[in-house]
Amino acid sequence: MSTNHNANLKKLLRIFYRQGTAFASDLSAQLNVSVVTINNLLKQLLTTGAITEVGIIQRDMGRPAKQYQFNYQQQALLLITLQEKNSVLTISRVVSDMAGNIIADHGDIAFSDYAPNTLITAIAEAIAASPQLTAIGLAFPGKIATGVVTSSWNERFDGWNLKAMLSAITDLPVFMQNDVHMMTVGYSIHHQLPKDTLKVGIYFPRQSMPGITIYNSGTIIEGNHNLAGEAKYTPTLQIHGRPKNDDETATRLVELMVNYNIALAPHYFILGSNAIDYQLFADKIAHDDMLKRHPNSFQVAYMQDITADMQRGLRWLIYRNTPFAL
Repeated sequence: MSTNHNANLKKLLRIFYRQGTAFASDLSAQLNVSVVTINNLLKQLLTTGAITEVGIIQRDMGRPAKQYQFNYQQQALLLITLQEKNSVLTISRVVSDMAGNIIADHGDIAFSDYAPNTLITAIAEAIAASPQLTAIGLAFPGKIATGVVTSSWNERFDGWNLKAMLSAITDLPVFMQNDVHMMTVGYSIHHQLPKDTLKVGIYFPRQSMPGITIYNSGTIIEGNHNLAGEAKYTPTLQIHGRPKNDDETATRLVELMVNYNIALAPHYFILGSNAIDYQLFADKIAHDDMLKRHPNSFQVAYMQDITADMQRGLRWLIYRNTPFAL
């Protein structure tokens, strides 16, 4: 097929994915190609199951016309997230369609032994229960470079070769990324934050160590070995360890914001925690003398549904180089 044909096909898929439904005449105008060309492209998409016919619809103006709709169920994504609850990790496994609708929930599994076999078995069971899967996304509490964990939650998973472990149980494409990266990206997409802005995401669980994401103009800044944002190695956290209470957590959070505001001058700080009242964070930020002196003004946003943000971030990761990019 010609280069133009493939380019038009991708554009058509992009339009359908974003709009949901379309008429041939409108698509012809949007792509600036003939209706004959559009009909040939539509025939191809109907054959592959990418779209379906809705039927003949009476439009506001003109004659009735055939309407087509995108098939969001043509692909199914297994989205796996690991979250800290009461200082213990939990593995969550859901199946999503292309629109982000959850079509299956395989439940949560306690990950208290932190053993590779526990994680792999949980994923393998979800794969076996969902034969229609087309891809897998994993949001992991650690930094990953070329499939190997370079730094992780409580150093529990350092050195794990996730790529090798997962390739042993599935031939499906697997997309892995840091959990805070995914929740930051997912929040930004959901709330339509301007793409050309610099965002710093900070996730600080109760009595735990924080993770940080630098997300600039649609790109995650990861650094050497993807280690950018390993906040647990800042001097204060290395000396004092995990915060003992919520007030100390809020204090450490503001200290991180001071440093990142100096170094990066972001447009947004996107903040999250698993159990701490965000009002405590807001009060600490509002009364911090150091931040008041800074010339850079930023907006603060708070993650309200961290699981959904991570799942949305995983869909972004899976689809970012396709016509279905979020």
